[in-house]
Amino acid sequence: MLLIILSLAIPGSCMNYSHYLARNISLTLCDAAYMSNPSDSLRSKLSASDVQGFYAELDGGSCSGLIVTLPKRNIVALAFRAELYEPFYFDNWNKFYFPMRRWNHEGNVSKFLVDGFRKLWRGRELTAAERMRNQFRKALNKLQNGTVLITGHYVGGGLAALVALDIVKEEIVNKDDVILITLAQIMAGDKDFVEAYEKQVVKSYRVITKGDLIPHVPGKKHGYEYNGKEVYYKRFGSVSKGKKIRYKLCYHDNCSRKQFEPVSSEENAVYSKITRYGLLRFGVLA
Repeated sequence: MLLIILSLAIPGSCMNYSHYLARNISLTLCDAAYMSNPSDSLRSKLSASDVQGFYAELDGGSCSGLIVTLPKRNIVALAFRAELYEPFYFDNWNKFYFPMRRWNHEGNVSKFLVDGFRKLWRGRELTAAERMRNQFRKALNKLQNGTVLITGHYVGGGLAALVALDIVKEEIVNKDDVILITLAQIMAGDKDFVEAYEKQVVKSYRVITKGDLIPHVPGKKHGYEYNGKEVYYKRFGSVSKGKKIRYKLCYHDNCSRKQFEPVSSEENAVYSKITRYGLLRFGVLA
């Protein structure tokens, strides 16, 4: 464990996927994105020196993001959350995911993610000083030579993927200094998007757990493709503490598509054996 912790303090190419990074850092950040007041939790659990929150109302939902400075680890982290207001029925997804739309870079992505990217991250309706993207630049400049960790859960993971590509494509951060770790990320865009994405975001990891349906929708039959590497945990409650931690790194869905057990959207909420996000503040995973 000590070797992993030391590696997190070194920027750039030394930061790659690890169970520690997913469970102790990314999960904690995703959890905080579901809290009404995340600052106290992040200062306590991750020794964050600065936490900034952003919010955007969308047609049919909302999205929010955090900029978190972790000086002891030399990390500037971005955590994203996105919510659809309508009940979870596949028929309701049509207006959010079909047809896909062009966005600021290559390929096509879901309409909902395009709107979230432009309103929350680019802040097209805000002043320059209020935009999340600009505040991220400032946080990065203050830390100097820091590594960027981007994360998100569910639809927020899809939004995180768009932001990761934007950061590297616009040369805000060198691609070797950016790592994306999402939890139960929904599929974000088409083949052209994924090809452009994987050329730029070279450290991209989608953590999924056995039996979870959500990472496989809207689905390849609807023109969507998987982005980055899949981190497939064989046990339900994927990234929790335990003596036997079993996972595989695979290309796209080369691991999860082999499962024969029934898959369900219910498993989307059991990452680290919690029933919903926001419970970390009660010490559920302490």
